[in-house]
Amino acid sequence: MEINLYAIPSNFRGNINNKENTFVLMAFRVSIIEDNRNFLESLQLYLEREERITVTRTAGSVEEFLNLQHRESTDLVLLDVQLPGKSGIEGLPHIKKGLPTGIPVIILTINDDNEHIRQAIENGADGYLLKTEPLSEIYHQVLEVLQNERVAVSKRVFHSLKDILPQRSKTDVLLDLLTQREKDITREVLQGHDYKTIASHLNISTGTVNFHLKSIYLKLDVNSKTELMALLLS
Repeated sequence: MEINLYAIPSNFRGNINNKENTFVLMAFRVSIIEDNRNFLESLQLYLEREERITVTRTAGSVEEFLNLQHRESTDLVLLDVQLPGKSGIEGLPHIKKGLPTGIPVIILTINDDNEHIRQAIENGADGYLLKTEPLSEIYHQVLEVLQNERVAVSKRVFHSLKDILPQRSKTDVLLDLLTQREKDITREVLQGHDYKTIASHLNISTGTVNFHLKSIYLKLDVNSKTELMALLLS
């Protein structure tokens, strides 16, 4: 797929065609650790349907994945909880230790109880999705992580975070859904600063501020700076 070179976010993967002034997109590489063969095949088929994602590695257990880990690179790992041998939550630290820094590992499970969610967060999960979600939603969440560095969290899980992390404010929990740059911009908005002031403080352009604000609005389901402030200050 070719797109205009000047219209791509910096975190898209691909090759530049200098002669045509275009950017050839490369599929994101996803690994899946899942022992349910039927679900694995359905998920892989759906993820790869638009050629934006390719599943480069599958494993039926944490141990199998660790044995394969150094054979191929990956951009993201989807990890089931109930697996033969080590559970996904038990295996999380071992998996992350063997991956390059910044590669997200997202839990994908039927378990939606608070204890599993809490343990996954404590062990370093970068997201928590439920298999009960439609495959279209799982695909959307995964692509958002890969393209926009969003934290993948199913709505039911998100609503549980308040009970799981009672010592944290609502603002802190919501900010966890944002990238570091988006957090910086959000804090500037909460101080009442306009686009020009935010751009000056963060040494970026006003266009970049606007780009990130659109992403923030999408992630937090608001439509304006006023709604954003009302959400985070309520």
